[in-house]
Amino acid sequence: MRVEAQIDGVFPERDGSRTVLVNLALLDAEGNVSQDADNRVTLTISGDAELLGTGNGNPSCHEDVKALQRSAFHGLLQAVFRVEGNASLCADAASLSGAAIAL
Repeated sequence: MRVEAQIDGVFPERDGSRTVLVNLALLDAEGNVSQDADNRVTLTISGDAELLGTGNGNPSCHEDVKALQRSAFHGLLQAVFRVEGNASLCADAASLSGAAIAL
């Protein structure tokens, strides 16, 4: 299994920064979303960006939405960032190949 990261949207802000939505998926060996995966994903930000929040779609999840670690739900997770200039994101989960993406 591996972590995949894809940018879902980039929204310019008036102050020159941008809001970036990143979808994260836990994929099986065939590249399909692993529907039963609930691994904890760790986010590492490099550059001029800050995490605004995360979500996994699980209504009973009480994890901190501002933390750099969040469990996936049905193999999915989303993170929102405020970015100024150049930045990148690494997403890792135990026993999985990680993902890196430019924000």
